[in-house]
Amino acid sequence: MGTPSREAPLTAANNIQPFFVLHKASAGASASVSSPATSRARRRIEVSQPSSPNPKSAKRPRDDDDEGDMELFEQLRLEAFHCTWSKIQSTINEVLRGINLKLFDQVLRWVQESFSAIRSITRPCPAEIQQPYPLLTDVICRKIPTAFVLTKNAEFVDDVTTFRDLMDHLESNGCHLAKLSATELSSKNGVGGCLRSLLRQLLSDVPDVADVSALASWYCKGDNYDQPIIIIIDDLEQCSGDVLGELVMTLSEWVIKIPIFFVMGIATTLDAPRKLLSSEALQRLDPSTKLQSSSEITFSDMMGQ
Repeated sequence: MGTPSREAPLTAANNIQPFFVLHKASAGASASVSSPATSRARRRIEVSQPSSPNPKSAKRPRDDDDEGDMELFEQLRLEAFHCTWSKIQSTINEVLRGINLKLFDQVLRWVQESFSAIRSITRPCPAEIQQPYPLLTDVICRKIPTAFVLTKNAEFVDDVTTFRDLMDHLESNGCHLAKLSATELSSKNGVGGCLRSLLRQLLSDVPDVADVSALASWYCKGDNYDQPIIIIIDDLEQCSGDVLGELVMTLSEWVIKIPIFFVMGIATTLDAPRKLLSSEALQRLDPSTKLQSSSEITFSDMMGQ
């Protein structure tokens, strides 16, 4: 036997051949050699998955559940919104009522004081009230007490609510109430239309010819005589200045016989009455009382006096 060559180890190191040859197992073989743990895991997976040949139908129950949840969440959100907004609206209404109630009490106090002042001058009997001629010719006794209320509401509907609540407050304290809108105080209707609307709100039977004498006859009956008549105009700037001025001139001739008061709402500036009415009509209004709303407003400032 010859001596081993020195190159043998190098040849063995460079001879890179695998010691094991791996072959892909057949389906039957792999099934036969699968472990029990693997089989149990596969069975759990197969049981957990729905046996449906259509993959879209397998996702449909989850999609339906999601849509149902979204509808429920949307309904809950709407209910929460309506509940919250209802509480906010109630709070706003309570605050407005609290602020307006102070103004309403001031208006009522002013009406009562003015009515007492008129009655202190003279207290005509029913026969004198129904006479067409004036009892007194002094111009001071032909001034109609007038309250100008500067409204500062952002929405017109708030003004409507304010004057409606004011009417309820005055009426609950015994005053006779009538409201004239800007439509009724328009050139189309004229002063006759204003008087007709005024009578419809106070008299149960309105005559064909609407004039102040019919109002005087009604005022002499029953308990009507002991209470003032408040005429509310909630939007002064929208009225016809000529029609309103003529109404003021007509009613001023009866102010001692029939205690009539004006409450007029102003939405723009304090000098709106001076811009709208003639100087003669302004002289027939008595804005001598001071009223406070959200800010102090003096009647003399409004009338430019």
